[in-house]
Amino acid sequence: MASTIKLDAAGLAEILTNQMRGPVDEAAARIAANVNVGNVTDAEVSVRSGVTTSMKINRAHANVTIAHPAGLAMQAKHGTLTKAAAAAGLEVKS
Repeated sequence: MASTIKLDAAGLAEILTNQMRGPVDEAAARIAANVNVGNVTDAEVSVRSGVTTSMKINRAHANVTIAHPAGLAMQAKHGTLTKAAAAAGLEVKS
């Protein structure tokens, strides 16, 4: 017998913010721990997380940043953040 599940916007918002915030923060921390900036000793890897409102639904998000003038070039040339995410067990898609 088939059953029907009905979700409302408030229920989705609860799932995407409160229940997902912990796993999102953990994934960002794992990525940051796996970042290899090579011989750039003054490069700082920062993690910032929060909740974004999109289409009336709140979503947990996290940003991992190489806070260095060469950070963007590290990602563009070597895929530094992409490799760190893969090392943390995450799938990266373009």
